[in-house]
Amino acid sequence: MPLRDIIGQPIAVQSLKNFLKKDTIPHAFLFHGEEGCGKHTTAVAFAQAINCTNTADDDACGACSTCRRIQRNTDVDVLTYEPQKKEYLVEEVNPIRKEAFYTPNTGRRKVLILEKAEALSRETGNMLLKVLEEPPPSTIFVLISDTPYHILPTIRSRSIPILFRPLQPAEMRSILDRSA
Repeated sequence: MPLRDIIGQPIAVQSLKNFLKKDTIPHAFLFHGEEGCGKHTTAVAFAQAINCTNTADDDACGACSTCRRIQRNTDVDVLTYEPQKKEYLVEEVNPIRKEAFYTPNTGRRKVLILEKAEALSRETGNMLLKVLEEPPPSTIFVLISDTPYHILPTIRSRSIPILFRPLQPAEMRSILDRSA
């Protein structure tokens, strides 16, 4: 799904499109807002826009093989991580750190999406912080959180915050109608 199809988040989408237009994409973002407001969907759409082979108007085409792989969650350059338990474990963060230093396989940039970023403990957050302080040039992190104030301040300070507002009932209906 291209950024243009994201419902209810015009400010967040425009902010991301501005980074794409200027071709100055920061190495880390913090998508934050209430649960269910489209943070993950937008992260995937942003990854498509970054790596699409047929970009137009600073957005993904949604139809090329890269866009389809990213949408199906089968692209090796766009990976989503989520803690297996209440917090990210050291064994879960180590592969993320290693993946960050691999060069993209088919896309222009590697995009690593971390769901529930507030589940990074002090230890695992500091492990990730080392990568965020000296990021590889071809890797972008998208940290997703419902409660950003639970994320270590040092991680928040190295990420560009993108606020997602709660969806209105009409917007929720529109999303449900589209998926039906």
